[in-house]
Amino acid sequence: EVAEVEVVVPQLDRLRGREPALPPETTLAGSLLRFLAGQEPDRSQPMNVNFGLLPSLAQRPRRKAERKAALARRSLADLASWLEGR
Repeated sequence: EVAEVEVVVPQLDRLRGREPALPPETTLAGSLLRFLAGQEPDRSQPMNVNFGLLPSLAQRPRRKAERKAALARRSLADLASWLEGR
């Protein structure tokens, strides 16, 4: 799915006459794309998206489940805002 976003989003932007834009780094898709873009091709390994790729929260909940829920809420909210602006 991420590879599709990486290919489709810039294509749609170009068709609309806009500069290609990737999802925000605070979204799972955006954080994975930025991680992959920074890897050396000969040293990279297959990897699934995970919460460790996301930037930290301003106020970090103590419990792991609460932290993941907060990261997911922020990711979904930022993705929705990004999609609205497109």
